[in-house]
Amino acid sequence: MRDVNPTPDTGSLGITKVSPTAAREILGDGQFNHLMLIDQARIPEALQTLHQFKVETDIHWLYSETRLDAAKDVGPLVCTLNAGSPLLDLWIQNPLWQSSVCIGITPEPPLEAVRHWRSLIFALPPQGLPRLFRFHSPWVLANWAPTLNEAQRNLFLGPLQRLMWIPPQEANEAIAAHMMSQTHEGEASTLTTPDAPGWPLSERQLDALERLQD
Repeated sequence: MRDVNPTPDTGSLGITKVSPTAAREILGDGQFNHLMLIDQARIPEALQTLHQFKVETDIHWLYSETRLDAAKDVGPLVCTLNAGSPLLDLWIQNPLWQSSVCIGITPEPPLEAVRHWRSLIFALPPQGLPRLFRFHSPWVLANWAPTLNEAQRNLFLGPLQRLMWIPPQEANEAIAAHMMSQTHEGEASTLTTPDAPGWPLSERQLDALERLQD
């Protein structure tokens, strides 16, 4: 059973926070594919860093092939994470990267996870317009994931066995930027059909996200 992990070092699968030590141990297992989801709004030099480290990785822009395709170059990017990658040390040791990165682990091809994440970039609140959903923010995951029941967790994980983050060391500054933002009227009008892609927020989930702004 997938579950939210209330402690940093448990080995259970699901949506989990982990300690740096546990993260290194988990990612030392090369059995599955490891994907790093990087928030370029907070780390605009992320792509440059990948090139600087000469990391051998497949790179995918999260907003590519979505309604936000025009903004893909400044949106989150996904890269495969190989054992021994210098990105692992950067994530574990750098507070900015800790607060801007989550890691997905899947037995499926990486592109399957990327496509699933693309289906989650909008949140659909009970009332009002769709919102851009920063589900990959460690602050959002920490506050929002505990509101999910088992069926919702499995749906959110999709092809992933685990989605994990290191609790940020940074101060919880400008937290609204890590939650979600209202979409433009024109953009929202294309998302309001019954089959519109997005994560349907319950009142409880919406309350958990809005408390981040308090």
